[in-house]
Amino acid sequence: FMQFAKNRDAIYNGILAELDPLIENQDLKAELKAFTTRMNDIVNVWFKLQRVMKSVDKQSEETINEFEANTKLLKDLILKLCTTENPIDGWTPKLPGFPKSHLLFMGHLLKQLRTWGTLGGFDEQNIESAHAIWNQMMRQFGATRGKDLKMKVMREYAFQTAQFVHCNILRIKEESKRKKYGPRQATPSPQEVIGIDDANVTASSVDVDDGALVKSINREVALHQELVIAALPSVEV
Repeated sequence: FMQFAKNRDAIYNGILAELDPLIENQDLKAELKAFTTRMNDIVNVWFKLQRVMKSVDKQSEETINEFEANTKLLKDLILKLCTTENPIDGWTPKLPGFPKSHLLFMGHLLKQLRTWGTLGGFDEQNIESAHAIWNQMMRQFGATRGKDLKMKVMREYAFQTAQFVHCNILRIKEESKRKKYGPRQATPSPQEVIGIDDANVTASSVDVDDGALVKSINREVALHQELVIAALPSVEV
């Protein structure tokens, strides 16, 4: 593109010189001349922007201000070519939305240029990788059309790539985890509770008062239902 932009005058003048003798209609000749002139202006401004974007050197404040002015000029030239000052009768071009055009015309590149002083010093592979994600989401929202499709895709892409969103999601997941406890201990046996080893338990090792045990059982009314029945008052019929 850079070589094309450098030779734009010769290329567009050559196109006009080759096609003009072949066209007899004066209106078509005027449209061809107007179109090549507009495209020459657009390529000229785009060439100036490209020189800044591809340079790895730190740009001066004057160059950055010029970059901002050329960005606005390019946007105006494209809008006029496609809308108000369309040079070709019956031609209705559409303006598709792409990640690169969004970064340029919405001021993201300008902001990065003012912050770091260069754009060419950064690899644009991350921008290229966005195309695959973008196309996938275009298919995902395939049932939507027009501006709603672009809005949903752009919103979803921004949500997926927003670092602070993912950081907060990870923080919430971390804070909502259950606390980890140690291995569950087995319930101690009665012998362990009173401090007697199971291997040494014998009938003689436990001091049991047989008389007290018998008296306790006899005092338990629930074990002697006949006593409960006998205690009920008699009823005369």
